[in-house]
Amino acid sequence: MNDGENSNASPEARPNDPSPQSPVDNGTALGQKETGPSNNGETETERLLRGTRTIERLQFGANATLAVIGVIALCIYGGQLAVMRGQLAEMKKTTVIAQRPWLGIDGNATLEKPDHRWVAKFKIRNYGLSPGLHSVFAGETANHPLTADIAKLKIEEACSRGEALTGTELYPNNSQGHGYTIFPGAPSQTENITISAGPAPETAVALLGCMTYLDQFGTLHHTRFCQVVGPPSTQGTEFQPCFGGPNAD
Repeated sequence: MNDGENSNASPEARPNDPSPQSPVDNGTALGQKETGPSNNGETETERLLRGTRTIERLQFGANATLAVIGVIALCIYGGQLAVMRGQLAEMKKTTVIAQRPWLGIDGNATLEKPDHRWVAKFKIRNYGLSPGLHSVFAGETANHPLTADIAKLKIEEACSRGEALTGTELYPNNSQGHGYTIFPGAPSQTENITISAGPAPETAVALLGCMTYLDQFGTLHHTRFCQVVGPPSTQGTEFQPCFGGPNAD
């Protein structure tokens, strides 16, 4: 029968049914590669971390270089600042020296006999460019023989007495400082120091003293001096410098 014949037909005679197909990977089909470990086993995250570390090292090196340059620049600036300060200090010192007062004896003292006394007569002069403030003279005479050490001791004692009257700083309206003002170029009043109340001295006589005064900046200064006269001691004889002469600071 036809039905039997149809049922016993060979498989070749039957229509071919399509067999199930496996799904096609679109990524594979388009030629895209899966993200995964590379041939050397390094992942994408590891590569990013390695790049980040490289950048950090470069930044650290740059910062260190800038820090070294900054330290060098600071040292150079510090050296220049020290030099500038030294120059300013020298300029100020030069200005003070040029503008300050300088007190000393006007010429040499002379031996005089105004009455029954023999005296050392002299004037103090300001050789500087600004007034000598609270100026005080302190001194004495001494008979020879006189050594340099004894003369120095007596002069320093005179400076101490003068400092006590001059003071160590400027006082408004001369309310505490003593002494007088000696202006540039104008000699002060005449100073007389008694040597002898009787006959003329028979030995050499030394005039030892110290002038103390302040400059316009309030700095205390001294002028130390030593002069000697005779024998013979006659009226009008000039004293001569002794033991190195005057010394001023």
